[in-house]
Parts: sequence; structure tokens; C-alpha cells
Amino acid sequence: MLNLREQSRQHMPVVPNMPALKDAAIATWKARMVNEYGSSRVFEGLYEQLSPLGLEESDLERLLSFAEDERRHGI
Repeated sequence: MLNLREQSRQHMPVVPNMPALKDAAIATWKARMVNEYGSSRVFEGLYEQLSPLGLEESDLERLLSFAEDERRHGI
């Protein structure tokens, strides 16, 4: 199970206490975290598929940097 709580706490924004919106906000952000973090695997998969094709190393490294960006977005 994906658990980004520890990493996310370092970036937790200060928001007003709005109990009526709490459940919706948690559900929305949880879904966004999972989608963003999951997207990193797409870029890693592209890297694996494209690596044997002889592309420029800088282009391949960009795919890995995109994967890292997605993980950071998830956090």
C-alpha cells in the first residue's frame, strides 16, 4: 500500500479548519497523490522500453527526471 504520510508532512500547508469540507478535501488529495505518484511508473516504463533503442542519454535521463517529478508531485 502506498503511504506518503511521512514525506507529505514536511510539505503540509496551513489551511483553515473547515469541518464540512474535511472528508472531501482528504478524498480529493488522496486521489491526486496516488495518481501523481503512480504516473512515475509510466515514465520509468518508457525509459525501460526506449533504452535499448539507442536514444541520446540526455533524452533518457529526462524520462527519469519526469518520473522523479511525478513522485515529488505525489508527495
